[in-house]
Amino acid sequence: MLTKTPLRYPGGKSLMTPLFVDMFEINHLEHVTYAEPYAGGAGTAINLLVGEKVDRILINDANIGVFSFWNSILHHTDAFIDRIQSVSLTLEEWRTQHELLCSATQPSFDLGFATFYLSRTNRSGILKAGPIGGSSEEMQSKAKYKLDCRFNKTDLIQKIVNIANRKKTNSCYTQGRYKVLKRFERKKYVCLFGSSILC
Repeated sequence: MLTKTPLRYPGGKSLMTPLFVDMFEINHLEHVTYAEPYAGGAGTAINLLVGEKVDRILINDANIGVFSFWNSILHHTDAFIDRIQSVSLTLEEWRTQHELLCSATQPSFDLGFATFYLSRTNRSGILKAGPIGGSSEEMQSKAKYKLDCRFNKTDLIQKIVNIANRKKTNSCYTQGRYKVLKRFERKKYVCLFGSSILC
């Protein structure tokens, strides 16, 4: 399945999408709100939203970088797209973004972009890993897969536009799991599936 999330994220849940679609159909579930308390790349949530299988999604992640990314593409979409179009895919830029991520203490637009940049240019999408292809110009020149190989600007912008066009049915938070669960305590039906919640 082609994932519709712009983030590469270790342990992504995109492959679970058909499971949820089948579950909705078998149980005749309609007007579903789908929440991910540990969103990361929110692969399943985004697939379900863009595929119009749920009415609404709630994305939560205690990691301020991940929260900053989702918040930025929902509320500063044009600026984020402009940044994608203008950013260079070089080791020098990678180091700038890496330093920003490692030194951040508060959510911000710049942190959101650094999180995105590193998820696309790091090995396996691991935010604190090294760059695809190696950390020197010599390694990059010899590498089969280079730093930019997972950064197709056109495709990534389209994924962000698809999500931003549905921002009225998309909320994001940066809270601990217990605070997120409190949001659902008055719901009539709540089902927990690992790190996902259906209401």
